Amino acid sequence: MMDEIEKIEETNALRNNRFRVILLIIYFCLLIIIYFIFVNVGVNPIVAFLILLFMFVLVIGPLLRGLRKSFYSRMFVDKKKKDRGGYQQYKENLKKKSKIIEYKPRKIRHVDLNITYRKPLIVKCNYCGMTVAGFVKKCPRCGELIELD
Repeated sequence: MMDEIEKIEETNALRNNRFRVILLIIYFCLLIIIYFIFVNVGVNPIVAFLILLFMFVLVIGPLLRGLRKSFYSRMFVDKKKKDRGGYQQYKENLKKKSKIIEYKPRKIRHVDLNITYRKPLIVKCNYCGMTVAGFVKKCPRCGELIELD
């Protein structure tokens, strides 16, 4: 039974590789045609080459890295993997590792809003307008007594 499954997987892999090679050849031919169209239109050949090189790397990059599975299949586990127990084991390990944290409400302390008045740190002289420290009794400029309002 396992030998048959392995043979089927190998033939599918060969078909996929052949299909990829054929698509790459077609894509490369398409890029060459686009290059000649760019040059005939009047685009600088170096700029056209760079644009096509970017398009080539954009499509060929994932193939060179060897990504065989799509992003979707890597995010969501196959049914085969679930049957093997790997996924179930993973879920159980997550449940064991994660602990439920219960938050207790904070106690709000009482705030007293009774404000007492105190002498200001900086005072302005009523006669000449000079700003002086709050502990000064006489203005150093005009000599008049400083009154608190």
